[in-house]
Amino acid sequence: CLLAGSVLLAMSLFFSCQPNVPSGGNSDKTYTVNHNFARVESGYDVEKEELSGPVDSETKAAAKQKDGFELDKTKHTDGKIAQATIKADGSTVVDIYYARKEVTLTFKLDGGKFGESTDDKTVKGKYGETKVEGKELKDYITKPEKDGMQFAGWNTDKVETPASFPSKDTEYTAQWETPKEGSYNVIHWKKPIVGGTYTE
Repeated sequence: CLLAGSVLLAMSLFFSCQPNVPSGGNSDKTYTVNHNFARVESGYDVEKEELSGPVDSETKAAAKQKDGFELDKTKHTDGKIAQATIKADGSTVVDIYYARKEVTLTFKLDGGKFGESTDDKTVKGKYGETKVEGKELKDYITKPEKDGMQFAGWNTDKVETPASFPSKDTEYTAQWETPKEGSYNVIHWKKPIVGGTYTE
């Protein structure tokens, strides 16, 4: 009896000194964060992120930084992300939505003009959009003109008008160059003394 009692006492002390480990093993569970980036037309491109945390605690989903996008304030009031409670079955999902940023493009004429207007032109659109007022952006911004000069492109690297709105506000300045001198022929026609046709 004394031996049995000693064994029981030893076992009791052993288990009482062990750390408190949950019956399920590791208490952390994986949850999914869906980063929903708005497309130009409609719908979203989804990037999934797997995170983990203790069961019954709150998720810690955070927005990503991505060029041309910002947190969609229409779906996230005051810019806050609605967190969720982490479930033991791993089914927890947090959705974060991103809108495309509105971008401003400024085209500076540097002494040139668009048609009869000498004013610089400013256009707005969302990142990735290709149209302005129903026209393709590259067609909406026509080539400017300048007396005695030839339009060479925009900015010092002479880029063409962009086909779509870039990820941030951008300023373009017209570049001008002197037209190249072209060669031409002068033909001298000789009139015959009597009748006939002219000859070179």
